[in-house]
Amino acid sequence: MKSLCFLLALALIVLARGGKECRVNEDCGESECCQILVDNPAVERREIKSGTCEPHNLFGEECQAVDRINGRCGCEPGLECLAFKDEEPIIGRRKRGHGIVSGWTWKCAANGV
Repeated sequence: MKSLCFLLALALIVLARGGKECRVNEDCGESECCQILVDNPAVERREIKSGTCEPHNLFGEECQAVDRINGRCGCEPGLECLAFKDEEPIIGRRKRGHGIVSGWTWKCAANGV
């Protein structure tokens, strides 16, 4: 009974991870990449790790400039993660009460748009 519960739990973990297992981008389908997430990219990316096939961000979707550095797929080929000025700035708070005004959104777009 314990082994059955263990196998069921293992299957649920695998299903929760998402896409197909991969080691390189060529293992994935078109418009996907092998997303290998690590805690410390500078150190751990040197080791061979496995990841999952995940879709690239499409034109106009939000992104982060460091997606690819951190092992995420990032924008689809031919697009870059660029900052666009928002119409209305977003005002937030940081620790110690210092205000932050963020009037930029990062989105996938063709360079020069």
